Amino acid sequence: MKPRLAMMCVLTLSVMLFGPFAFAQEPPPPQAQEPQERPMITGLDGKEYESYKTSVIEAVQTALQREGVYSGAVNGVLDETTMQAIGEFQKQNGIHVSGVPSPKTREALGL
Repeated sequence: MKPRLAMMCVLTLSVMLFGPFAFAQEPPPPQAQEPQERPMITGLDGKEYESYKTSVIEAVQTALQREGVYSGAVNGVLDETTMQAIGEFQKQNGIHVSGVPSPKTREALGL
């Protein structure tokens, strides 16, 4: 058998026996993911605030329903209706009216 033909046979046999593993490379190392910044929201007072987790907004919406100032859906979305209800609760309780569930607001709601 000629050397070139023998080499082709060895390569073909290697691929058949070991499949893609014969020439596989190590996978690249995982890339570190950048921490994702939460989007900013504008409060009723015109200031910018970091957004809140869905679970926090759901708890606030439920508490606002209990307080009788919110009749919207409990969906975890800090929309205009939710912000207005938060603002109304804040006004009724002497808390700075921002429309966002600040720590003082959540504390007053029992959260």
